[in-house]
Amino acid sequence: MKKAMPVLLLAITLTLLAACGSSNNGDNASVDIEALFEEIKETVKADGDEELTGMMDGSLLEADEPMIEMVAGELDISEADIEEGYILASAMNINADEIILLEAKDKEKVGQLEEKLDDYLEMQHNVWESYLPDQLAKVENTIIQSKGNYIIYITYEEPEKIEKVFNEAF
Repeated sequence: MKKAMPVLLLAITLTLLAACGSSNNGDNASVDIEALFEEIKETVKADGDEELTGMMDGSLLEADEPMIEMVAGELDISEADIEEGYILASAMNINADEIILLEAKDKEKVGQLEEKLDDYLEMQHNVWESYLPDQLAKVENTIIQSKGNYIIYITYEEPEKIEKVFNEAF
């Protein structure tokens, strides 16, 4: 029994070290971005808009809708920057809701994309400040966050709900 005790303590210690070392902050995570985008859309639907009425959604790389093309142009994001990118946004200029989900080509692109999203946020702030100030509060509460090669931009009534979905994917 005395000989078994050190072995048992070693096994417990190694197990604890392995458990502590396995935490994932998203740096090396691989996420199905399309499935994550669908989950985000389901969260928006659950907030009361089951049909996503007045919303447009689609791929930033396969923009076949003029509004999506316009946003992609304003963001100045290209296939050289991202593997995939999706947008869910109000199709009418009376609502500031906008969720942009990106997967950077590589880690070096993440900072550049965050800067582009920061610039885009500043532009949105200027638009809503003078156009529909009641939507400005949403814009001021916008969340821009990254995990690994994934970046999300959230302008929404309760952006924390969408942020939670994003974080849980990792």
